[in-house]
Amino acid sequence: MRDSLSIDSRGPPPGGGGPLVTAPSQFVTFSVGDSACGIDIMAVREIRSWAPTTKLQGQVPAGRGVLDIRGSIVEVFDLSMLLGGAATEARPGQVVLVVALMRGKFSQPVAIAIENDDSAMAEPAPSLGERSAAEPLASTPETIVGLLVDSVSDIIFARQEDLRPPPSTDQGDSGDGTISAFLAQGDQLVAIHNLKRLFPDTARG
Repeated sequence: MRDSLSIDSRGPPPGGGGPLVTAPSQFVTFSVGDSACGIDIMAVREIRSWAPTTKLQGQVPAGRGVLDIRGSIVEVFDLSMLLGGAATEARPGQVVLVVALMRGKFSQPVAIAIENDDSAMAEPAPSLGERSAAEPLASTPETIVGLLVDSVSDIIFARQEDLRPPPSTDQGDSGDGTISAFLAQGDQLVAIHNLKRLFPDTARG
């Protein structure tokens, strides 16, 4: 079953290299192994259940092949491996986050098409509008990739004062290079990741 979820995207888009993401912002949060992670909702185009992929020759070790998503061929990557962790054993119930690495400016709310799977989605996010999920994926000039994660948790709103910078390393960098900030949610910390740092050769502009 597929539903369409429209999210208010009137907040500013995320920055490309600063230590903190621009706030106030909304984030899609999800689990990767034992880690709680999040990305800016402005980058998310679709949330769908894991499906077998077609192998692609020459992909990096974290590559998991390609999917045909509404007429667009999308490369899928194992986010755990991209973050330096172990390979994910893909199985039913896991989720592919379809995200944009480059995009134009949006003046209208962004719609996230959700392919609903109760085992993959924790709680249904609130619906803030309507938009057809049949709209072609590649309708704007952007690079689209899929990220294999274990499950999607929630859509959360964060103010600037809610965000905490990652600790600095001996080289003066913050965190592992992909973390923009940490956000406390109950008794756990959610690591907010910067997609441009995960894909530095693709996310330009």
